[in-house]
Amino acid sequence: MQERSQTLMLLRLTVWGGLIAGLAGALLMGMAVSAGALMPRTELVYVSYHDTQSDLIAYDAARSLGHNLTRSRAYELSPVWSPDGSQIAFVSDRAAGLHIYVMDAGGRNIRRLTPPGRAFEAPRWSADGARLAFVARGSAGVDIFTVNADGSGFEQVSGQTTDPGSIMLELGLDTPAASGPQSPSGEGLLSVDFVEHIGWALVLSEANGEPGVLLASLGRNFGETAALSWSPDGQRIAYLSSTDGQVDLYIIAPVPGSHPQRVTHNRAYESSPVWRPLNTP
Repeated sequence: MQERSQTLMLLRLTVWGGLIAGLAGALLMGMAVSAGALMPRTELVYVSYHDTQSDLIAYDAARSLGHNLTRSRAYELSPVWSPDGSQIAFVSDRAAGLHIYVMDAGGRNIRRLTPPGRAFEAPRWSADGARLAFVARGSAGVDIFTVNADGSGFEQVSGQTTDPGSIMLELGLDTPAASGPQSPSGEGLLSVDFVEHIGWALVLSEANGEPGVLLASLGRNFGETAALSWSPDGQRIAYLSSTDGQVDLYIIAPVPGSHPQRVTHNRAYESSPVWRPLNTP
């Protein structure tokens, strides 16, 4: 029971971290992205939760191949790719408390970026990949921190005492829309809607307000908008579904009538799928 409670607590932490992610990102806007030709990517990383730990799993949708990046007894959470797709920042409790870590795209060279004493979460990269921003909660509220990607230059840059939503408003940001993310082109909009006789469903709408079309069923007891993720080229959508009673990861093309590709089929709880960004060589 204690292990189950810990798992649920960390799942809630992951969702909360997503709600405040824009907060850290706002501090890093305006940094230039290095120039270069864009190359397509078909890889994503996601979290696979078990009763006593979770791992980060990399998956190549084009080749239907996956591998475990972390293989630890700890909880690994909240993965986020660097802008050039060469590194992954994540949260882990492998060193007594929640800390921010960075590793190479293949799971090597794992290093901790945060000092002891606080529980850090919701990492976000600067546009040039040189720094990360993240938050730590305390009894007085939320604090924002930044650090260089090599672990130097750690500093607290905010000492707000209000709730995350208020801070986001002060920074000129809105909380994530309940209707789901837009496609990379801005023309499509994903949402999770409850459909009579079907249950929760993944729906694709036109950004111009045209009625949406059903892409896939998600199950009668599950509808997690935060888990929807477009591939950078807009050709694939990663999502979670519980149509057979367990939560698994699927990929589907944003075209009505497309057949979903099932990525996982196990007793673990999948979460937080994020696609590798377009590479900048």
